[in-house]
Amino acid sequence: MTGPTIIELEQGTDIKCPICRKTIIDENGGPTQPACAHIRFIYVNQTGFMYIDPELQKELDAEEASAKEKGECFETLDALKAHTGPDSIILEQKDIGIACGPTSDLTIWTGIRKQIVGRPRSAKRKSHRVRRG
Repeated sequence: MTGPTIIELEQGTDIKCPICRKTIIDENGGPTQPACAHIRFIYVNQTGFMYIDPELQKELDAEEASAKEKGECFETLDALKAHTGPDSIILEQKDIGIACGPTSDLTIWTGIRKQIVGRPRSAKRKSHRVRRG
């Protein structure tokens, strides 16, 4: 099974929806989530979910419970990739701290649906290319 398209974004740039171009996360944190209907999740490796679609949360909870019963390890990012199929995008932005002391590697993964369920597909297609810096 093919997974989602993963687009790596430059460190420090605003995260924008590649479908509707709304700002998801900016230097101030961004708007209340979900910023647009295309967002399925926003996951930060050190803090957890900034946002998760309620249906996706149910799916992950069931999968995690099943893994726990079987004594298996549950990896959130692997589960997100598995539940975000080939018709979706994951935006990945790494923020690698540079300092004199310990640094932290912060990564934000944003799951994007190319089509919003229940809405007709627009006749005019927008580019899925992410503009950088």
